[in-house]
Amino acid sequence: HPYRSTREAVTALKEKGYKIYASDLNPRAVDIREIEWRNDEKVCVVMGNEELGISDEMREMADVTFTLPMVGFAESFNLS
Repeated sequence: HPYRSTREAVTALKEKGYKIYASDLNPRAVDIREIEWRNDEKVCVVMGNEELGISDEMREMADVTFTLPMVGFAESFNLS
């Protein structure tokens, strides 16, 4: 399903019962290890890009924002 915007895609997921978790470094973000993941919950995990992270719109629409603790000097998590 092609979506024209973040808002359109997230709204469609939420209408289907998904909870949106987004990786972010904002002050309200919780440590991912503190999230109580449920087996019966539909989940969408959003990872931002290395330079800019997630958009303000995604941050606003996410149900939960979380951090991934890193060891050493790294502050980014590479996905491929």
